Amino acid sequence: MRHPALQGDPLDMMSIRRCAVLACLIPFPTLASQTQDPEVYAAIVSHRVEHAGAAAAFSGSTDAFLGDLLVTPASPFSDLKAEPSIVKSDWWKPMSEKLFPQAENPAAKALHALQTQMGVTKARPGADYPVEPRVAALYRGAYPAAQAIKAGVDPDIFWQARTLNGGQFAEAAGEAVALQILRDQMKRNDASAYTAMAIRPEVLARYMNERNPDYVRDEDRHYLGGVLRGALSSRLPSYASGGLPSGLPTIYRVARIAAAYSDAAGYANAPTCTAADLPIPQAGEPFCFAAATDRSVRSWYHREVLWQAVRHPQAKEATVFEKLVQLLSPAFFLLDGIALLELAEEAIASELLADEAIVEEEAALPAARAENITCRIR
Repeated sequence: MRHPALQGDPLDMMSIRRCAVLACLIPFPTLASQTQDPEVYAAIVSHRVEHAGAAAAFSGSTDAFLGDLLVTPASPFSDLKAEPSIVKSDWWKPMSEKLFPQAENPAAKALHALQTQMGVTKARPGADYPVEPRVAALYRGAYPAAQAIKAGVDPDIFWQARTLNGGQFAEAAGEAVALQILRDQMKRNDASAYTAMAIRPEVLARYMNERNPDYVRDEDRHYLGGVLRGALSSRLPSYASGGLPSGLPTIYRVARIAAAYSDAAGYANAPTCTAADLPIPQAGEPFCFAAATDRSVRSWYHREVLWQAVRHPQAKEATVFEKLVQLLSPAFFLLDGIALLELAEEAIASELLADEAIVEEEAALPAARAENITCRIR
């Protein structure tokens, strides 16, 4: 059962400002790079097309691919295979060297990037992300800190979004990621490009200075909803548009922040992390998020979105972050561009077609598979 603190206990503005000041002094691992890892799966498809043909390149499945990366794919807490069969392919090494020419070990770097982008990595403090005590304090614990660091969300944004959304932490997570994307866009682009890129610094400033959720402008929340929708609709948002250096897909960022809010609130029946191989629990129940893969946390988050829609029905029509529940509907969770590789391949094929790497008949192969899947979920 979730601790009652989740329903209230907002940080005061002084605490949020203190978080912002301290955050500037902390070299978060996710912000260390000034570039973004390329999309490894798209490179894999491209190499398969070149070396084995389109029919072979587009003949795999999500389940089979995850089975090659994970020891126990059905488990939310599966470990990674040390050496998946894909890295034994004769083209893996030259592909990796092309993707990461400056890396000390390009093959290992490519595998790590692939694992991150596929959502099969974890967020364990100490094991996956170093969390110093002062960093843990900013997020009210090492477990929420590790997840927030992985999602690339600064502590002041993390708490301000929670404060202005109360107990509705599924919505708070969406706004937190949207705000962080906006802040990162401001950092990575020249101010002269803001208008052309629809970057609005005033939205971030107003939101971060607001103390009452009722006074947040509807137009600002609509704008943030658009920022999030744009990021969710991209497989891996570019670095310039606010994507993380690791290439972690946006849906996993949002899910990790929601999980971090839950961890930060605490649980009545703690501890929540055990070595047991447990299934994803029902909505509202404790879950060892840090030891779970991003894909598993995303599945939990999907349940939480629907559960919170029942617990916190909207008081007004078409408000509160563009009706996040509608945005993150069951169909949208399947179509987030990375959950099902069959769907990602359709977009990759379109890019290859535009580059004249394949012909229209070959591009039709993944399109037919994607249409078959989408027809089943409508």
